[in-house]
Parts: sequence; C-alpha cells; structure tokens
Amino acid sequence: MENYIENHKKYNKLLFKYMGYEEEGVNYKNFIPHDYVIGTSILMLMIQKINHSPKDGNKMRVIISIRDEETEVFVQEWHDPSKSTGHVNVVHVKEVCVLKKGECGKEEYKEDVLHTMHRAIYNACVDFAIKVT
Repeated sequence: MENYIENHKKYNKLLFKYMGYEEEGVNYKNFIPHDYVIGTSILMLMIQKINHSPKDGNKMRVIISIRDEETEVFVQEWHDPSKSTGHVNVVHVKEVCVLKKGECGKEEYKEDVLHTMHRAIYNACVDFAIKVT
C-alpha cells in the first residue's frame, strides 16, 4: 500500500469529497488532515463518517490500536455481530515508529509516536475512501 500522506494534496481532496463537502468553497488552507496535530481531529470526523455509513445493513467498526512503537488500524465490516468471525477487514494498516526508544531523546521519541499514529490513521482513512468510491 502506498503511503498516502506523502501525496496529501491529492488525497486531502478525496477525503473532503468522501466527507460530503462540495468542491466549491473548499478552503484547503484550513482543511489539513495531513497535519499531525489538527489533522487527527479531522480524521476522527472521517472515522465517525465511516462508522455511520454501512452498506447492506451491515455494521462498521474502526479499531485503532496504539502501542509504544507502532499503531495499527482496522476498518471492519460486520456481517454477523454475534460471531467473533462475522466480519471482513476492509482496511488494515500498520505503521511502525522510525525512531527507536532509547536511541534518541524522550521528546523526539514522543513526537515520532504521534507521527506514527497520525500516519496510520490518515493512510487507513484514505485507503477506505479509495475502496468505497
């Protein structure tokens, strides 16, 4: 899978469109999901939209697992919520920190953990939008 955040100008437009906004009046200076601070809030709105847009009566679920050195995101479509195997992973993204704990400063490592989390969520949201549009 491509690292979509590297070409964020192209994929921000896709996210904006998926969220249901019209092309006219789009202010891409304020819509910055690629920014790891502000963008996380925008991506949470995207996840809310994903959770509330099931097809064929199925349920949707987004799981974000943040560990010390990696973040994993699953977007699942549930066909049978009564069974633990009643779902299909529509998207699965796993991002690993670039920096290693103990090999850099504490603040640098904390920043890398935030970037890793944001990159995983952004890539999962874009991948989902590509698959359903």
